[in-house]
Amino acid sequence: MRHQSATRHFNRDTKARKGLILSLVSNLAIQGEIVVTKPMAKEAARKFDKLVSRAAKGDLASRRVVQGFFGKRSMTNLMVDQLAPALTAEGRQSGFTTVSYYGQRRGDNAELYTLKLIKEVPKRVVAEKDKKKFEAAAKKTKVAAPAKKAPMAAKKPVAKKSAAKPKQKK
Repeated sequence: MRHQSATRHFNRDTKARKGLILSLVSNLAIQGEIVVTKPMAKEAARKFDKLVSRAAKGDLASRRVVQGFFGKRSMTNLMVDQLAPALTAEGRQSGFTTVSYYGQRRGDNAELYTLKLIKEVPKRVVAEKDKKKFEAAAKKTKVAAPAKKAPMAAKKPVAKKSAAKPKQKK
């Protein structure tokens, strides 16, 4: 039974699960949308909504809570100074994300969903070192066509060198 089990476990231990949610939430904050499975989308949306509603207060205690989750000042500034004011401008207190069907994953046919912000936030400024890291990660995810290999040249048979000569019979 799953009584009072608030979070999904994703078949991971605690540190891996927290790292996964941290990665999903930070990518959602920077990129504006991510494509994941439905349980991951629901869990990331749940955590993101709590962080945005907390960051909307903008006081020191709220900044410290957001900082405690992300561990990076640049992400804290992004959430408190840019995302939270833009998403709560219309008086919205929750529901800052939407989950919509995306398609099937090619490898295991799992259903993928798009988790995106409810409102387009035009200006997202991240610190330069973080921006470089995310650009490098985006380049890695792009799949390039495999390069054609040149045909293998015929290899010459290598003569075996025997360490000891065979004994001769008398």
